[in-house]
Amino acid sequence: MSNKRGSSVLLLAMIFTAFAMVILSSILIAREWTVKSECEAFGRVFAKAILSEYDKHLLQDYGILGYQGNDAAVEEKIRQYMAYSMKGKLRVRDLDAEAGLGGYELSDPANFRKAMKDGFGGSLAEALVHGGTRHARGKEEVLPERSITNPVVLDTLPSGHTSASVDAGALSEKLKSGNLFDAVTDTGSSAAVELAFIRTYFSSHTMKAGSLESYFPHELEYIVRGSADDQTNYKSCRRKIFLIRNAMNLISVYKDPEKVEVVSAVAELITPGPLALVTQGVLMEAWAALESENDVQTLVRGGRVPLIKTPAQWQTGLRAVLDSKEVRQKLDEEAEALLRENEGEILKDAEGFDAGKEIAEGQTYEDYLMVMILTMNSNTRLRRIMDLVQINMKYRYYEDFSFEEYYTGVRFSMHVDQNSYEFEDHYR
Repeated sequence: MSNKRGSSVLLLAMIFTAFAMVILSSILIAREWTVKSECEAFGRVFAKAILSEYDKHLLQDYGILGYQGNDAAVEEKIRQYMAYSMKGKLRVRDLDAEAGLGGYELSDPANFRKAMKDGFGGSLAEALVHGGTRHARGKEEVLPERSITNPVVLDTLPSGHTSASVDAGALSEKLKSGNLFDAVTDTGSSAAVELAFIRTYFSSHTMKAGSLESYFPHELEYIVRGSADDQTNYKSCRRKIFLIRNAMNLISVYKDPEKVEVVSAVAELITPGPLALVTQGVLMEAWAALESENDVQTLVRGGRVPLIKTPAQWQTGLRAVLDSKEVRQKLDEEAEALLRENEGEILKDAEGFDAGKEIAEGQTYEDYLMVMILTMNSNTRLRRIMDLVQINMKYRYYEDFSFEEYYTGVRFSMHVDQNSYEFEDHYR
């Protein structure tokens, strides 16, 4: 009987111990699950907290979401969040964090392009058509002449301050088909985001984007030329437009039988014989150049110039060509004498080629700039867009602003006791 009672006590003790172990294990498992659940919940909240520290000026001015930071700064913030939210709870002892933001750098052109696209949301098409709040500059507006000379600012630009530019001659060849957009059909759909961004936020010689002042008045021109001097960019673009217009106007001259006929007749009067053909070429080139200079003046004043002109749209007369310095310098004394001798007959032939009326249709100054911009190397174009944003952020708010310090997403690990929890989030 004594042995039976002892066995019963031992059995009960074993059952009780087993039951206690089950309860203890359940408590430990429940605690582990609770800690894991809290870590996952807190981690998601911590990621949102980091992303919520976006630069409000960058968002307000350009619709771009990005926060300033680095791996060490994010790690320190996560540790502080963990200490405040978790330390001393559920017997959690060891707390640490590790961040790795690689892949989310706003200085990466791919991330910047995505940030631009996200900034438009569903209004990308509207931005392409209307270009935000663009308005024509006042005719009396005086644009400041600015340049960047600080080597640190230049060296830290996203473009690396490259001097690559648009080849106006090559572009003219592409445009000779007569369709303004033939040259941009191979730019790809990604260019639509950049075009919308440019039209919404950047100004040119003829148009102002929004109400905020930019460091460079000629921002579209900067994208084309990329010089640290604003006037250099503007003058370079004028020259490129002149070269494009000159190529197009030469086509118009040679395609107009009446112009060819009268120029041939004048050339025969001035330089009879075999040299007449050379003089004819000089007159045609001078006429195209004079018309091109007039076209550029029209464009920078806010007017329009069609790519290929009809005879009715021609703006300069032959009389102005004969009086031009370009022609006079290429005539010898004999040709000058014949020009004066036959002046009456020449002017009679030139009567039907006086300046035309103002052109109401065609392309604007910005249209020509946009064609040049869209035919640029896509990487150069995007990086110069980034240049302008960085320059303006320095000019408006922070002298030390740099995309190298900004990120569009966050990635970190939370180490709690012996377990690690991975988290990743980004702007959408």
